[in-house]
Amino acid sequence: MAGLEPTKEGSLQISGRTQIYRLLSKLFRFPSVSTLRKSVSSLDLKPGSSPSILKALKVKVKSMIPDAKLCTLVFDEMSIKEALCYDPKHDVVRRFEDYAHLGRSRYIANQAGVFMARGLTANWKQPFGFVFSSGTVKDVLFKQLILSAITELEQIGLCVKLLSVIKVPITWLLQNP
Repeated sequence: MAGLEPTKEGSLQISGRTQIYRLLSKLFRFPSVSTLRKSVSSLDLKPGSSPSILKALKVKVKSMIPDAKLCTLVFDEMSIKEALCYDPKHDVVRRFEDYAHLGRSRYIANQAGVFMARGLTANWKQPFGFVFSSGTVKDVLFKQLILSAITELEQIGLCVKLLSVIKVPITWLLQNP
């Protein structure tokens, strides 16, 4: 295990698995679960691209060499439990189908789609946005979301060279170049 340096972010990724987290907490110096919850609750996360994440990424991009700015735009969908929850910070009920700037619907979401930028020649990756959908993201909306994401990444100095989409039928990509 030499060279393994767990971070607060890494700890967040496994904190949902309580037994694993407790075991690893004995081996490494992880923050407490309450510290993690407090950190996450201070984040202003809502569907769409996160301005604060993009701002932080822009600062990082400024110090990158040109080749390190080449990236892949990754979109991955995953199933989520159909459940509504109240967001008191924004006074809104969450987990309806929500495509950020493209609108919301009355349907309860059962999928979450995550946008991530990943370096092609350098070892970095950064999730920067998400949407909720009822079923797979609809083709017309998906195309608009991808184009918006590419524009946002290019505005902060990244150069999107590849698109990696998980769970979208390959026929969609062939029919919609």
